Amino acid sequence: MADGAGTFDAGVLTAKVTPLEDGNYKFEAALPATMTAKPADGGTPVTVGIAGGTLSGVWLPQFDTTVDSTLSVGKVVLSEGATVLGSVDGIAGTTKGTQSAPGKFDIAMDYAATGFRAAQAAGPGFSLGEARVAMTTSGTDMAAYMAVARSMQEKVKALEAASTGGDPAPAQVAAMFDDVGRMFDVLGTMKMTFSVKGLDVSGDGNRVSLGDAQYSLGYAKAGDGQGTVSLGLGYGGLSMSPTPPMQELVPTGMTIQLSAEKLPLAALGPAMKGLLAAQSTGEEGSPERSAAEQLAIMPLMGAVMQSGAVLKVEKVAATAPGAGLDMSGSTQLKPGTPFNAVADFTLVLRDLDKAVKALSPQPGQKADESRAQAAMLLGMAQGMGTAGKTPEGATTHTYRIQVTETGQLLVNGQDYAPMMMGGMGK
Repeated sequence: MADGAGTFDAGVLTAKVTPLEDGNYKFEAALPATMTAKPADGGTPVTVGIAGGTLSGVWLPQFDTTVDSTLSVGKVVLSEGATVLGSVDGIAGTTKGTQSAPGKFDIAMDYAATGFRAAQAAGPGFSLGEARVAMTTSGTDMAAYMAVARSMQEKVKALEAASTGGDPAPAQVAAMFDDVGRMFDVLGTMKMTFSVKGLDVSGDGNRVSLGDAQYSLGYAKAGDGQGTVSLGLGYGGLSMSPTPPMQELVPTGMTIQLSAEKLPLAALGPAMKGLLAAQSTGEEGSPERSAAEQLAIMPLMGAVMQSGAVLKVEKVAATAPGAGLDMSGSTQLKPGTPFNAVADFTLVLRDLDKAVKALSPQPGQKADESRAQAAMLLGMAQGMGTAGKTPEGATTHTYRIQVTETGQLLVNGQDYAPMMMGGMGK
């Protein structure tokens, strides 16, 4: 292929296709050994070398896609001329689909790349042991899914064509949100996870290492235009050199697991379309545009408030050299109550005593203002919590935080709402 930026030689891909008795097709493909990009100005070409790569699976012509495939790629090396810029030891993965009902599939995908390395000459040192993407869906209406996917592809092409002469019309962008809403309807239940292991970045005398990190996103349709969305974040084995300020409180590991139930997702698309339409009202930052944007978002906010949506903190946990915390609980929207919501959370802080001592100046040591302020705040938190110990002997301070239907903001039974309202001048 060629364009104004140069040429790209994708090499030779060989494939074998075999018809199956059920009307589907088995395919086996061998990836090219070399792909090369040559700049139009005659500069140094960039080459991707692949030490063996295969893709195989079963093609479903009635859906114009595959739900069963296997990918295996050997070492991949990226070079600019004779200079190696980076490499990946290998890429492998599978997609497996099981028909759960006529036209509906449960699909599991799992793909990983291992052994990322960037050459030091190309910039800061970088290595990554593994990057993995996994996704599962259940009850996916495959025909409807592919119809939406094709519609989105066509609209993306139209947007790209419109963007060559300037910004696309808001109506073109708004049309995409129709397909986004339809995609939620046909996906069924979905969960996607992205994770990495063994990250190491260094340069200019600094180094950051991370043992592992994960990000997950889930969705389940609950009917009546509502749905449940879940979110997960986490990491472990964090180390930094040189040591950051107040490293006693910098978490070396953290886990966050949240979910939101009864969300009015059906109202999201119209709200986004309304916001886009508001872009044609007045100048950016003008009162006219702000009023139009607020008017567009009001139906969504109203739907959220009336839905009785529930935010659940399934788990929040963090561990630092000098302290740690665990938190769980939930909050539910309740129109008509003083805070328009009720909530009940439990927070447990570990080793506060050690953290306060570590942050406080030692005898003969000059006080650091930021550390002293942090120690003071943690000392105040000590006084508000219920003291205890873990089975391992670590000190704990527990806080039950509640927002009641009558407008109380309770921390271990003591109402802080009057103090908060007084501080806000109410």
